[in-house]
Formats: sequence, C-alpha cells, structure tokens
Amino acid sequence: MGAVRQSNDKTTFKKRQNPFTVLSGQLTINFKKAKNPKSIVKVDLGVDIASIIIETIESVSAQNNGAS
Repeated sequence: MGAVRQSNDKTTFKKRQNPFTVLSGQLTINFKKAKNPKSIVKVDLGVDIASIIIETIESVSAQNNGAS
C-alpha cells in the first residue's frame, strides 16, 4: 500500500563522513492482503521483479523468525 521513511534523531559519524553511501533511518512498509497477492504482483510488476521482491520478503521474514 505504501512506504514511509522514518529518520533517526541523530546522525551517525559514518553518515556524516559518507552521506551518499551510508543509509540512515528506517523504512516502514505497509501491506494489504489481496485475494491472490502473487498473481496481482506478477500482473503489475512482471514475473521477474515480482519473484525478486517475494524472495526478499520471505528471506527477511525467515531471518527475523517471522512477521507480525
């Protein structure tokens, strides 16, 4: 549905030293469950991009012991 960037209150030394190569803040991604999300994503984005996104989401969820 959307994504919102949430910045940190303070800038780290590394971010000040390399502002264009260091990421900062957090990204909150909002999802909406669809009837068949995989088929909807494939139609909207194309099969290759959709599979990369789904694999990335699944791997991050697995690394963090699931999502809530």
